[in-house]
Amino acid sequence: MKTLVKDKLDKTKDMATEKKVMQKEVKGTGSGKAVWKWVAFFALLGTLILAIQLIPMRKGSCFLFCDGNEHEKDDSRSSQSHGEAAAQVKSAAEKLAQVKDAEAAAQVKSAAEKLAQVKDAEAAAQVKAAKEKLAQVKDTEAAAQVKAAKEKLAQVKDAEAAAQVKAAKEKLAQVKDAEAAAQVKAAKEKLAQVKDAEAAAQVKAAEEKLAQVKDPAPVYVLGDLRDAILFKKDIVKLKDIIQQNPSLVHHRDAHGWEAIHEAVRDGNLDIVKILLNEGGANIDARVGSTGQGGSALWLAKKNRDASHPLIVYLLERGAQSIAPTQTTNKKVEL
Repeated sequence: MKTLVKDKLDKTKDMATEKKVMQKEVKGTGSGKAVWKWVAFFALLGTLILAIQLIPMRKGSCFLFCDGNEHEKDDSRSSQSHGEAAAQVKSAAEKLAQVKDAEAAAQVKSAAEKLAQVKDAEAAAQVKAAKEKLAQVKDTEAAAQVKAAKEKLAQVKDAEAAAQVKAAKEKLAQVKDAEAAAQVKAAKEKLAQVKDAEAAAQVKAAEEKLAQVKDPAPVYVLGDLRDAILFKKDIVKLKDIIQQNPSLVHHRDAHGWEAIHEAVRDGNLDIVKILLNEGGANIDARVGSTGQGGSALWLAKKNRDASHPLIVYLLERGAQSIAPTQTTNKKVEL
C-alpha cells in the first residue's frame, strides 16, 4: 500500500513538474495562465482525495472523524478505496491528457500564428526589399534614360549649331560675293565715267583747239579794256583780256590813269574785285604820270558816301586813302 501511495504522490509531483514546464512554455499568454490555474486546482484536489482514501487503509490509523468501528472495516474499505483511487487516477490522467491536448493545440495554434506572423513579416520585408530594388532599378533606368536624352539633345544642338554656322557662312559668302560684284560694278561704272569725262575733256579740248584754228582769238588793246570796264561792263570779256594780256591792267593812259582808277571812279564793285583778284592791280596806285595824284580809295571817297560797298571793300582789303600832292607846274594830279 505504501508503494501505491508513493506512486500516486510521485505521479502527482510529475504532473506538477510538467505543469511548471508547460507554464514556462506558454508564459506570457493569458489563456495559458488560466488553464494552469485550473490544472493546479484539480491536481491538488486529486491529491487530497487520494490522501483521504488511502491513508486510512493502514490498520489502526484514522484520518479525520474516525471512530472505533473503523478498524473492523479496514479490509473491505481497503479494496473499495483501491478501486476508487484507481478510477480517480484514471480520470485525473484523462483530464490531464485532455489538458495537455488543449495546451498542445493552443501551443500549435500559437506557433502557427507566430509562424504566420514571421512569414508575413518576412514576406513584407521581402516585398519591401523587392520594392526598394525595383525603385533602384527604375531610378537607374530613369537616370540612364535622362543621360541618353541629354546626350541626344546635345547632339541635336551641336548639329543645329553646325547647320546654323554653315548657313551663316554660306550667307556671308553670298553677301561677300554680292558686295564684290557691286564693287566691281561700281568700279566699272566709275571707270566708264572717268573715261567718259576724259573723253569729253579731250573732245572739248579738241573742239577748243579747232575753234582757235578756225577763229583765232582777238588781240586785245587798252581801248578794249576801257570799253569792257566803263561802257559794256562785260565781266567775261574783262577776264579774257586779263588772261590774254594781263599787262593792260597796269597800263597808264596819257593822264596817268590805270584800270583800277577807272573802275573805282565808275563805282563798279565786281570789276574792282576782278582787277584786284585776277588782274593783280595795285590797290594803292596813285593817279598821274609821276604818281603824285590821289589813290583809288581817295577817289572812291571823293565820289561816294563812306558807307558805299566799294569803300567798305577797299578798307577791308587794307587800301590807303592818299590825297594828291602839288607838282612842279602847280597843277594837282587827280
